[in-house]
Amino acid sequence: MDEDRLLYISSIICALLTLYQIFSRQKGTGVLSAIVLSGYSLPLYYLFFFRSENGAGLTWWFCLLALNLMYILSTVAHIIFKYIKGKRTTMYPP
Repeated sequence: MDEDRLLYISSIICALLTLYQIFSRQKGTGVLSAIVLSGYSLPLYYLFFFRSENGAGLTWWFCLLALNLMYILSTVAHIIFKYIKGKRTTMYPP
């Protein structure tokens, strides 16, 4: 697999998770996630595409991939936690 495809796939997964959060009951969290996602990915993509001379592209590629994977793991954990919390409150109402 081409290394750029791995980066693009992880970015698409991040965007889909953010859209899921925005269009589900977690609108505030989704908007905050969109701000954080665009806050780190837009500058790093710019550096990756336009400032990657002398091997610096590998640095930007690795930073983007690592941050995307951390974002995916934290967002999935948050969604699962909210799902379990919602199930628990419907089973045992206060």
